[in-house]
Order: sequence, then structure tokens, then C-alpha cells
Amino acid sequence: MYKDSTLIPFNDHWSFKAPGAQKEENVTLPHAWNDVGWQYEEWQPDKKPGTGIYTKQLQNLPAGDLALKFEGVSAYAKIFLNGKIIAENLGAYKPFVVPLEELKRDGHDILKIEVTDKASLPLLQAREQTEFQKSPRYKLWQIPLGSSPFAGGIWRNVMLVQNANCRIDDLQIESSVDELNISAKIPAGCKLIPEMANARISGLRIHKPDAVAWSPAHPELYMLKLHLKKNGKTIQTIEMETAFMEFTIRNSEFYLNGKPYFLRGQNGFPHCNVPHDKEYISRYVSAVKAQGVEISRFHTEPPSHAWLDECDRQGIMVIFEMAIHGSVGCYPFDREEFLANAEAEMIALVREYRRHPSIVMWSLGNEMIVSSERDAGLAPILFEILDSWTHRLHEYDPRPVIPSSNGDGVDLVRRNVGDVDSVHQYGGWYVETLRDLINYEKIVRKNDTTFQPIIVTESVAAYNNDEGLFFIRGTDIRQNKVVRQRMGKLDGTAEEDQAVQAFILKEYAETLWRLRRPDSALAGYIPFGQYTWFARPFDKGPEGIRPKVIWETYRRVLGPCHIQLECWNRHVFAGDELPVTLRFYHENVELPEDLNMTVVIRQNRLILLQKTFQVRYHHSFAEMVSLPVSEPNGSLLTATAYYEGDIIAENILEIKFYPHQEIPGGFLCYDPAQLLPVPPPCRTDNFDNLNTKILVLGPFSFDSKVERNAKRLLEFAESGGRLVILEQNPNGYTENLLGSGIGIIRKLQPYWSRWAKNYTRYTDRADLTCSAHYSMKGVGSSDLERWNIDTYLASCYISAENLLPDDIVVLSVCDGLADSELMPVKHPDLEPDSSILMLERRHGCGSILICQALVGSKSKCDPVATVIFKNLVSL
Repeated sequence: MYKDSTLIPFNDHWSFKAPGAQKEENVTLPHAWNDVGWQYEEWQPDKKPGTGIYTKQLQNLPAGDLALKFEGVSAYAKIFLNGKIIAENLGAYKPFVVPLEELKRDGHDILKIEVTDKASLPLLQAREQTEFQKSPRYKLWQIPLGSSPFAGGIWRNVMLVQNANCRIDDLQIESSVDELNISAKIPAGCKLIPEMANARISGLRIHKPDAVAWSPAHPELYMLKLHLKKNGKTIQTIEMETAFMEFTIRNSEFYLNGKPYFLRGQNGFPHCNVPHDKEYISRYVSAVKAQGVEISRFHTEPPSHAWLDECDRQGIMVIFEMAIHGSVGCYPFDREEFLANAEAEMIALVREYRRHPSIVMWSLGNEMIVSSERDAGLAPILFEILDSWTHRLHEYDPRPVIPSSNGDGVDLVRRNVGDVDSVHQYGGWYVETLRDLINYEKIVRKNDTTFQPIIVTESVAAYNNDEGLFFIRGTDIRQNKVVRQRMGKLDGTAEEDQAVQAFILKEYAETLWRLRRPDSALAGYIPFGQYTWFARPFDKGPEGIRPKVIWETYRRVLGPCHIQLECWNRHVFAGDELPVTLRFYHENVELPEDLNMTVVIRQNRLILLQKTFQVRYHHSFAEMVSLPVSEPNGSLLTATAYYEGDIIAENILEIKFYPHQEIPGGFLCYDPAQLLPVPPPCRTDNFDNLNTKILVLGPFSFDSKVERNAKRLLEFAESGGRLVILEQNPNGYTENLLGSGIGIIRKLQPYWSRWAKNYTRYTDRADLTCSAHYSMKGVGSSDLERWNIDTYLASCYISAENLLPDDIVVLSVCDGLADSELMPVKHPDLEPDSSILMLERRHGCGSILICQALVGSKSKCDPVATVIFKNLVSL
């Protein structure tokens, strides 16, 4: 798509001697070894690391001054001409130019390039103790390493430059909806003549009032031809496709071509695994585009022109990310050598790739620091560096800059840097549940300090392999967490695993849609993509890029118009109506500003609701409706929005029916919070006359009265009674329940997400560890996976210093936290292994059962809680 008459492709007829090899082989550039990026399974370099040697005999060279342009050599290059070193370059991704001087031009000039891979680069020399060395992850890397930490080779294109004294250099184009501003370095005596049909030219500004603006819906490209003439003779021609478009930030929101725009996309093309194959790239981008993806983040590995060309053509906006992959280690931000190398590479990348209209944002890197560095107080120092880099990039291009994808520590520093706040929200991956996002609302609310647009650029990375199963790499703590937290087992079927993955995406996407309000700075949701959506994502053949189940979910929940049925009570008593909140979001610039559309809600083929609504662009509506659901019609509800007969949004909601439960009598309960569905004769405030076999201490009931009667309550159990203690909050009476050695504790979120830190850790599923227990009669594992009423099952947990041999753990939940959690850093908020939710302990002739699952609180509204409660109070 880009042609410069002074650039000649120079990729053919190279010889290559691999590190440690005895013989040369013929290669065509781009070429690399050990350049594999992300893979499903563990991968180790299959080629020997070290220094490889590329050679080429220079023949039939054109006249005039010549140079070589390298788009990228990984990672250190020494260039020799006829045995004499003429240049060196450090930086795996940095484009650079090398003049070819002292050529013999006899057909026997020999060019040799010694290339040392990333793994063989020497580290910076250690020095006196500095601030960043406080980090246990501190690394003395010289350069950013990106996502392929072993790569070596001339892995980007090489061009021969006819370096005439009079030539266009450093071409830059800035665009708006109807105007192009062109700037270039041009020597004196040369005249730049831009040519464009129907354009009115004023200097180097092209104004085209009837231009079609580039957007994901209309990726309209125009061919721009620039002729450089001297004394009437054309000496250079540049042809490039460009676009009229404007991407700006106003009032903490993105605007595309003058209209507010909510970004919806996916995180990461497989650009580091298949960087140059144009046929594959076209297929992949087409598959992504077909699902409605409008923006993609090129994660921690600057992409090649081939990927960006296709995004230009097909209308995929791009977040172009630099190569600092901080989650693999703490870079030496305290070393001038590293800072200079990183900055030079970033500037070179911006200058090389800024001609692509699809690039709408630059990102300086990924997760540059994590909790270990934040806790050491390093965020303010890093922010100074990021601020400096942001200003340097703005000298070369005005597009917005993300200072760090997942701007760790932003809430610890009383300042903002960069233009966009990118956060990682790891629902279904690290620690978070939907309940945790309640805190997120406060973070994204527009105010005088939160003035940047906020985008979520990582979430829901629960990976399935090509067979559809959750895969676990032995050293990958994250994958172990996904399976253990979300599934609680390792033997799920492919159907079950993919259903869980799709469910997680649906729930988190819909939770974030609820934050898409006028008072919110949340401006985009870009969850993980390439390893999640497709089977065999790196396969160039016909069997590659096969959509998984989650693709259909993505289409439903991240289209330009979105509809959802918000219902916390998906467990439904048979015969009851289902109260839901119907929500609709209008973010489709192709539809009318004021949209009149019809919503139809069906249960199977039965229409439960049909109604016409009006909603404005970039706005939403919410309306409570009551649906007359009926068990014979099935468990799937479908909500469909129509405009002029066409479907513009569709979504589903799965529900499950349960029979009504009659709570038996014959037991007593102390229920001061009045939360239990208990007949009046069963309630008691008197522990003196316990003429019953079952005594229930209701939710949040532990108080001074219970404490005074502890001995009496224990005697009740010892004499053969069943003492049921339902959920309690930690207080002075619950540290040692009735002297049993069992207490109630509140656990905290690990210090990863800024909105979850130091808050309660919620549980939204439970493992049924003793299915034969009487409390679980009629309850299966699936009933404990998708709970309701704010989607959480427990917020406090049972603490037992020593479990006795006869103790029965009925319910538990995997914390998914280990000593090596996230990064090898100790943290006081991390709790290992599992948390207990229900425990029964023998006591004399009877027992004490303690349940921290919210059975009591939900027993009036949730059928599963009602079934469990009924079992607990039945003989």
C-alpha cells in the first residue's frame, strides 16, 4: 500500500549462518530464529541462541548515494561492508538507516550483518543500590524485549535507499474529517506537488469538503501521490493510502469524526507469531471484522506494516503498543542506558508507523510495574518517566498516548500522565468476581481528577485449547486459577469449559455496559482475543482460525447496539413471574440519532413482551418488566431489538426452574434480623427451654445474648441436637464460635486491581465437596455455580485452626491463591488454597453445622438457598 520510488526491496538472496552452525543456508527476509511469541503450551527455544550472521553480495547497484533501511533487527546488529564495520544498532524493534559509503561497485561488495538475539544480550552492569532495585523482580535488561523474549534475526523488511540529496524525508500527515495537513523535510530548491482529484490545495493543506471519513463502518481510503520535482524533473514519487478522519478526546470520552464513540474490540492479534503472511493476515482480520470488532490492541509487540495495512483496509482501529512487557519483570527504569534505548526505539517506531490511519492510540507498554513495585513506592518515579516519554512522542505525532496499559499505581500518585487510562480487569482470571466491580463504578465516574477516558484492555482470559478444554501450563499460575476458581475441577468436558468461558465474558461485558453512562469516563471495553476466540489461531492453513463458542457470545454482548436482560434471580420458583430490568445501549453511528426500535422477548417461541422504545445515540434506557415465564417453555429467554425489520441487537438469558418449598415445622430459630422464611411458632428468643431437635442461629445473630448462653447451646448439641449457625459477620462474638475453635474471618482482595484492593473478597460459586450430605439433597454442583442477588455467594469464611478427623466440609471454594501468586512476591492479603463455606462438626451426640454461604440471607428469594435451608431444618 506504500510506495516510495527511492526505496527498493532488499529481502532476497541472503545467506545465513545460524548461531553455532558450520554451514550457511539461503534465506529470504524477514527471517528470524526462536521468534515464537505466545503459545498454548510451554515452549522452549528450539534453535541455539547466540549470534547469527547474514551476508549478501551487492550486485547491480543503482547509481548515487545509497543506504539501507532496516525496519527491525532483533536485537543487536553490527553491520560490516567489505570487512569494515559501518554501523551498530541496539533495539529489537527500532527502524534505522545505515549509509553505504565506500562501495567498490564492482559486483564484489560484501555486506555482512552480525545479529545477536535477545537471549544473548549482556545485561547492564550492576551498580550501587537504587530505588527500583527494591523490586524483587528487578532486571538489568538493556532494551524492551516484547512478547518473544528469545527472538533473533532480521525479522522485518530491509530496503535499499537511493539517498539523493534532494528527497522527501520524514513525511507526516495529520488528518481531520475533511482536511489533510502534510509536513515533510525537503531540501531547498525542491518543490512538493500534492495531487488529489477535486481537492483545493493551499500550501501543504488539502481540503476536500466531500470526503468520506474513515471509520470502522466505512474504511474509506484515498490514494495520495506526492511528486518531488527539481528543475521540472520528477526525482521522487511517494504513493500511500491515507484517510480523512479525526480521533480526539473531549470530556473524558473518545470522539470519532466529531461524534462520541464507545470503543468495543478485542485484545491482540497473533501478530508476533505470524507477522508477515498477507493471506493469513487478511483471513484473520476478516474473521475478526465479521464479528463486529472495531479496535484491537497489538499487545507488547509492535506489529508489521502488513497487519496495519489490513487494519487500514478493513476498518479496525489500532492501539499500537511498544515492547515494554513489564509483567514478566521490572525493567531498570533507574538506568539512563535503558531509558535512552527505550525512548529512541519508541520515537523510531512512531516515525515509521504513523502513516497508518488505523492507529488511533499509542501505548508505551504493558503493566510496567505491579504490586511489588507499587508497595515499594516506585509509582511516582515511574510516572515521571512516562510523562517524559508521552511528551516526546507528542513531538512526533498528536494521537493519544496510553502511558501504561494497566496504569498501575495511578491511584497512589496525585497526578495524571498520558492521555488515556488503560486498566486491566481480570474477571474470571485472577481474583475478581462481578461483585468487585461495584467498586469500579467509583473509579470511572467523571470528576475533576478523573478526566481521562478509561478503557479496559484486558479481561476474561480464560483460555481453551484447540479441543475446547481449559488448558493449564505447569508454571502458569493464572491458568490454574481460572480452572480452580471457576470450575473447581480439572476434568470438565469441552462443552462445559467453553460454556464457562462464554458465561464469564457475557457477565463481565454486561457489567461494564451498565457503566456506559453520561457521568462515566468508561470509554471502551477490549477483552482478550486471539487465544480465546479461535481454535488453531496461528495455523495458516484451511483448518486454522476456527471460531469457538465464545465468538457467538462476543457478537451478542459487544455489538454497536446492545440489549440485555438484567436479572439477579435466575433461579426461579415454578409458577412465579420473573422480574427483570431490560437495558438497551445505542452506540451505532449508522443508525438514526434518535432510534425507534421494537424489542421482543421470547421464551422459546412464546412472545413474553413486545414493545417499542426510543433511545438516543450514545445513550441508553432501562425499564423494569415482569415476564410471565413458564417452565414447559424451556430455560432460555431471548431478547431481540429490531429496526425497520432488521435485527440490530440480540441477547439471551438462561434461567432455571425449581418447585416451591414448604418449610417444615418442628425446629426453633433465633433470627433477630428477620431474614428467614420461618413460621411464627418456630421463632424463639429463649434458650432456656429448647424442646427441639434442631436450633437455627440465623444470619448475623451472634450477639451478647448468644454469648451469655454459649454453654446452654453447646449442651443442646452435646445431648443430640443439631445446632445450625448461618452466615455471620466477623465481630467480637465470632472469633471463636461458642468456644468451638471455629471462627469467622473476612478475607481481602490481593493488591492487583486498584478498585478491589483492601476490600472484601467475594465468592460467586462454590465447590460441593460432600454431595451426599443431607443439606445438599436435591442440590447439584451446577446449582452452586451461577448464584444470584448481586452474583455472590459469600463474603466471609470459616476459619478452623485444626480440622478434626470427623469434620465434614460440605462446601468450599478455591481461592486460587498460592505463595507464588501473580509474581513471586509475598503479600499479606494473599490467602493460600481454599476457603470453607460449610462445615459440620460432631459435638457429643449431636453436631454443630456452620454455613457461611448466604443461605439464610437468600432463603426468601432464591430457590437453591431455600432448598438448602429446608434440608438443614428437616429431620
